[in-house]
Amino acid sequence: MLRTFIFVLALFLIPAPSYANDYSGVIQDLPMMAGMVEIDDSAVSFDTPAGRFLETAAQVKSGQKQVYSFYASTLPGLGWERIDGQYMVYKRGNEMLSIDVTAGATPEYSRVQFRLGPNIPQ
Repeated sequence: MLRTFIFVLALFLIPAPSYANDYSGVIQDLPMMAGMVEIDDSAVSFDTPAGRFLETAAQVKSGQKQVYSFYASTLPGLGWERIDGQYMVYKRGNEMLSIDVTAGATPEYSRVQFRLGPNIPQ
């Protein structure tokens, strides 16, 4: 009985691994990297008959490789399939998500641009 109690207690005391710090306030099911902060005035959101269009940007004290690696390992678990090997473009259902990393406002930060829209056949 004591062993069971200790085991259950240990489950609650040992922190679970944290892959994402939070989720985007604009694209609700998009995880944000630990330390990533959304840029408040970057949000764009509107609906059309073809689907929703959402755009947001964030800054993070990580480089392009770290950002791309985080999303390459996180998004497939959320149902996103990478469709472009050169760029970070994902598809899930009838939506596409693109991720672009550029230099931030200061040298140690990167700016990450997220764009979500309908997958419109060409």
